Amino acid sequence: MTIETIIHDQLIKQDIGNTPWDNSPYKELLSLTVDSRGKVGERICSESCKTQPNIIIEEDISDVNAKGNNIHYDIKINGVYLEIKTSYRDKNNTWQHETIYKNSENCDAVLFIDFDYNGIHFSIFKTKDLPLGVDSMFFPNKHATLRKNHDDGYKLDFSRRTMINFNNNHYCYFSQDEVSLNNIGNFIAKELFTYVIND
Repeated sequence: MTIETIIHDQLIKQDIGNTPWDNSPYKELLSLTVDSRGKVGERICSESCKTQPNIIIEEDISDVNAKGNNIHYDIKINGVYLEIKTSYRDKNNTWQHETIYKNSENCDAVLFIDFDYNGIHFSIFKTKDLPLGVDSMFFPNKHATLRKNHDDGYKLDFSRRTMINFNNNHYCYFSQDEVSLNNIGNFIAKELFTYVIND
């Protein structure tokens, strides 16, 4: 199974016009609804985790969805409640992530899956390390935006500069050309055991 197949499974066809995405292997992502893009990210995470013998999936996507509302994670692996946020590079060269909860009891970390024209950025951060109303060493001079009339639930955008910073500091795995679910799984496992669980 390939990333392209996962996206195609969710595709709602429409003409996206002339954009920098026209020659991208991931251009069909733009034709998906926000919810469908989220499902692509969830499935990429789930299928990638299945390639790793040391990752134990305690609650998969379908298990979590069956629990209904007020659940702020998408998958539980090795005791870690993981939220998955999927985005793509927009016309302003930013990646937008909506509704990240700071005070949730069931979200330990967030996996960001951010599609670029020629590859995909993967990064994992503990929820407490995100700039949700506080300073963060991982996001210098950056703060998420609290949704209007809400006590929690932040919007966090990544700029091109943020992505470069992630890559320079090895916070991010950037995959180009042939994207392997096994390589993604390796990255998730490494971050899970060296940073999220053991740090």
